[in-house]
Amino acid sequence: MAQHKGRLHRSYNGKQEVLIYDYVDFRIPMLERMYHKRLSGYSAIGYTVQGSKTSPAGDNRWYGGINYLGFEKVAQGAMRLSSMAVLNNRDGFTVFQFGKHTIRFRAPYSLEQYTEIREWDNGYLVVMAKYAHSPEPEEEYIDLVPILKNLFFDAAAFLTPIKGVRVCYE
Repeated sequence: MAQHKGRLHRSYNGKQEVLIYDYVDFRIPMLERMYHKRLSGYSAIGYTVQGSKTSPAGDNRWYGGINYLGFEKVAQGAMRLSSMAVLNNRDGFTVFQFGKHTIRFRAPYSLEQYTEIREWDNGYLVVMAKYAHSPEPEEEYIDLVPILKNLFFDAAAFLTPIKGVRVCYE
């Protein structure tokens, strides 16, 4: 849990607080016990719990002010997120990640980092990139199709489920 705290507390433009949503089904004793152990872990790393810490009496659909309908919406959001790919760079390589695949290819020597995705068009990226020789980010173009073909990927099959790309440095 302490490792997750480090990831959650990385600075991000506009981030003012960190909230963790923890869902539990109190009707299953093992899941309830695991939840109470997590509460101790949250407390140990400095978080306070808002909402109920114990199973509610009465309505089985509501726990700590969060109902299962709300959880379904979060689960659907998580599925949408899984259709997003990630772009970053490290150790002299551009890194493109989607699903279980990580594709690395040589980045320009002076690339410091990608700052923004301007456009995603089924394998073709328009990005903003910060270079060592320039104080301002510059527009850069990445065409993944020939890279994927050189790696013997079926480019169309790989790229079709990707609905967008985000820059992420973890």
